[in-house]
Amino acid sequence: MDAETLASVLRSGGLQALDVGELGLISLYDDREFSNYDYDILPGPERSLIRRVLIAKGWQAKGSRYFYKDSLVCGFAKPSHTLGCNPADKVIESIKEFDYLFVTPTQALLTLLALGHWNISAVLRIVFYQGANLEKLFQWAKQDRLELPSFAIKLGQVQEQGQLKRKGQAHESFNELLEKAK
Repeated sequence: MDAETLASVLRSGGLQALDVGELGLISLYDDREFSNYDYDILPGPERSLIRRVLIAKGWQAKGSRYFYKDSLVCGFAKPSHTLGCNPADKVIESIKEFDYLFVTPTQALLTLLALGHWNISAVLRIVFYQGANLEKLFQWAKQDRLELPSFAIKLGQVQEQGQLKRKGQAHESFNELLEKAK
């Protein structure tokens, strides 16, 4: 099973799942509107829904973080108990444990940036289709001295168009925005 198939399984269960296309990350978004407290962790109700969907599709759960099917392992990074830490830190520590790792959109972006996988298409897809806490993204990038590429200044515009799309009011398609950002 590839990452897009797994994301599709999660979408069939009512989750907004997106194959990030890098590092085995599956970005999950549980809301249609951005709130400043979103994206740092996957909330309990969403984790429970993921669990129910995967078990219904034949995955075996082990503890609260791991799911197994055939030779695949997917799940959640261990949560950080340190207030104010970069939410990607535990994701980066956990990547090698899993074939597929469930993350928030902000965790996905920060992880891609920290590990040098800042692919313009993957980044803009996350921001357009799910949204991310861009204020925190820029804050953690500065704090961790991560260099943002030049197209990062367009993330706010792409996210705004994505929010309009989710409301059925978008003026530009994802492909149009991607071309403008290049």
